[in-house]
Amino acid sequence: MDDKKMLVIFVEGEDDKNFFEKIVTPKLEYKYEVRIFEYARRKKEKISDFIRSIKSMNGDYIYVSDFDSGV
Repeated sequence: MDDKKMLVIFVEGEDDKNFFEKIVTPKLEYKYEVRIFEYARRKKEKISDFIRSIKSMNGDYIYVSDFDSGV
C-alpha cells in the first residue's frame, strides 16, 4: 500500500505542465503522488469542484499562475 499523499499542481498551460513534470515533480515524488492539471481552458466551477474533491480526500494542491503584464 502506498502511503504517499496526493498533490495536484494546477498550471495554466502545456509549457508550465512540461516544466513542472520535468523539474518540480521529481523533487516531490518521495512524499507525494503528484498530478499536474492544466486549468486555463476549464470553467471556474469545474476547478472549484476539483479543489473541493482534493480537500475531501485530504490531498494538497498548489495553484500556479503567470504574472501577465501589459508592459
